[in-house]
Amino acid sequence: MYKKHFSLPALALAVILTALFTFQITFVTMRLAYKEQSQNASLLTNEDAKKLETIAALLEKYCLFTVDSNLSANEAFAAYLEATGDRYAYYFTKEEYAEYLAGDDGNAVGIGVTITDHEKGLLILSVSLGSPAEKAGLTAGEVIEKVDEITLAGMEYRQKADLLLGEEGKSFTLTVGGKTVELTRQAYESPSVTGRLLPDKKTALVRIESFNNDTAPLFKKITADLVKQGARAFVYDLRGNPGGSLTSVTEVLDYLLPEGVIVTMEHYDGTKEEHRSDKNFFDYPSVVLINGSTASAGELFSACLRDYGAAKLVGETTYGKGVAQSIFPLPDGSAVKFTTAKYYSPKTPNYDGVGLKPDIEVKTPETLTDFAHTNVETDPQVQKAVEQLK
Repeated sequence: MYKKHFSLPALALAVILTALFTFQITFVTMRLAYKEQSQNASLLTNEDAKKLETIAALLEKYCLFTVDSNLSANEAFAAYLEATGDRYAYYFTKEEYAEYLAGDDGNAVGIGVTITDHEKGLLILSVSLGSPAEKAGLTAGEVIEKVDEITLAGMEYRQKADLLLGEEGKSFTLTVGGKTVELTRQAYESPSVTGRLLPDKKTALVRIESFNNDTAPLFKKITADLVKQGARAFVYDLRGNPGGSLTSVTEVLDYLLPEGVIVTMEHYDGTKEEHRSDKNFFDYPSVVLINGSTASAGELFSACLRDYGAAKLVGETTYGKGVAQSIFPLPDGSAVKFTTAKYYSPKTPNYDGVGLKPDIEVKTPETLTDFAHTNVETDPQVQKAVEQLK
């Protein structure tokens, strides 16, 4: 599987942190309310719909060029969402939505790279643990220049990214940095949480890749196992964490924090909803690592721990995404996503477009792009976190 970083105006710019994996909330009541409102004030009039049909008919009958009707329709749906001005709105094709759902469970079929647009092709932002791409030696920061014999430079982002899709078991080649790598699309498990003891045997490094369906149970198991191994302090690495589901992050925060409000959601209709933690909590000294790619649920996690005095933040100012999206599946298996709420941690003002400033700023070295495989001995942010805990 690969995770697309969805494009903005004219579908040309990739929004790195939207991947997928931002705050997704699906409320049945909200859907009903939205349906009722849309009946009163439709964005697309009957005249507009007829006009689109007329244009499609004219193209089909008279156009000199071959028109891919599926591609045209998908681009039209995407452009319609883009016209709202919501930079997180996105149209998922049937294939993309099925892939997203599989990845959210920690299981996927594909090669396991997170990508964004690049003038020479597709830039690899991260490589999933246990994936075919990791086993083939691909690393973050490399650029995919060709898929089989197709040169990617000059192509639209969506067209380039779609070349990585395909059936399980099918092999193909990638040209990356001048070298050719053969890969086979296959099923793999990519855990959203990993952990290990650092050399002092008393501090644990726990990395949360994103907040998926498997995150909370994995986080609880891994931290408990590390305590049994001797861990007495924790560094939570959320660098590059693009977010995830509200249910997942609140479940993890409930495990870490004492009784109180975790997050307040302000919905599109002005109503507010609180999510709370109970009185039981995992009480160990901790530091959270953040950077400019820490977003959404990753920022909420960081803000809440700091608000409760449970952790300091080390690293760089975060992305700044204080709004939540809902996904609405469509009858044909496709789906749309758009912003429906703002969220607030207990004490921190909404930081949408601003980000969270760290308590201790430590720049990320340019050579450090793959946080899942970082060498802790030479990682200045990890080193500063351990220093703070001591």
